[in-house]
Amino acid sequence: MVILNQETMNYEMYCNIIIENQIGRRLHVIPESLVITKSIKNLADRAQIIMPLYVFNKLLTENFEFIKRGNKIHIILGYTGVSIKTEFKGYIREVKHSESFIIECEDDLFVFRKSISNKQFKPADVKQIARYVCSQIDPEIEVICDYNLPYDKFTVYEATGLDVLMKIQEDTGADVFFLSKENELHIRAAYSVKPSDETVHFSPQYNVENVNLEYIDTPDKKVQIIIKGRGLNGKYREIQYGNMSGDKFEYTMNNMPNESMETRAKIEFERAMKPGYSGSIDTWLVPYVEPGYTIWYEDEDFPHEAGAYLVDSVETKFGRDGGRRTIQLGIKLSI
Repeated sequence: MVILNQETMNYEMYCNIIIENQIGRRLHVIPESLVITKSIKNLADRAQIIMPLYVFNKLLTENFEFIKRGNKIHIILGYTGVSIKTEFKGYIREVKHSESFIIECEDDLFVFRKSISNKQFKPADVKQIARYVCSQIDPEIEVICDYNLPYDKFTVYEATGLDVLMKIQEDTGADVFFLSKENELHIRAAYSVKPSDETVHFSPQYNVENVNLEYIDTPDKKVQIIIKGRGLNGKYREIQYGNMSGDKFEYTMNNMPNESMETRAKIEFERAMKPGYSGSIDTWLVPYVEPGYTIWYEDEDFPHEAGAYLVDSVETKFGRDGGRRTIQLGIKLSI
């Protein structure tokens, strides 16, 4: 386990951004600043990079060849001699410039931003729909789906592949992600996949800069989950699960049978009822963490509240002041 605390944060920062154009030429740049946003609740990871447009009043014309929509991008960050890692890999989605280049990037799900043919499924399941999407994008993509909820009806109309995947995620609450190296589209039950088997340790006494956490126990907690939607006949349906007097959480699932709505309600209830910390911690760039990782959080002043948590989201920032991460804690995995 690598721990950096305030006494050891004297390592030299490393940052390298590699932009590759359509013919394989590469440009290496160092940004003014960047933000990488990753979350199990978002379909795609994103990055925003700010780069100078001028150097010594000279327009960087070479950059215009590389900073274009669809060009590949790698962001590499870390500390020299400690840990240097590819933090983001994907494509340039949008470019804006005034006094600086503002580059909006998206991970490998960018390839699904392609229009697909209209089609109506009646009935269908999640895996069947996902396979159709992949057949339109790249027939070689394999669909890995362990959360195969059924639809009464599903219509694809004037949509991109990404639009369809967003709809599936919205309806089912599944984790949807694309692994470009394996050429696999994954649709998994929420919290069922952990990219790392290693547990990363954090403590405010050693390697946490700021703590924005509240500990919540649940013996008296009350939660009600409400799933709303319309069936194939257009009639409104509503399923309630939990305590009627509890805090209410509402979700929408259209054109799906009652069994699928009931499954979603139970999953959301279990999420909401887990005891433990709620909130985020601010750390440095090591240890490396991304959504889906397991972290062990322990405050020496409150040892009885220590436990393992699944990471919901991570925001990584780099600039003149160095690199920082904000880690949002998800459900507690141990008590």
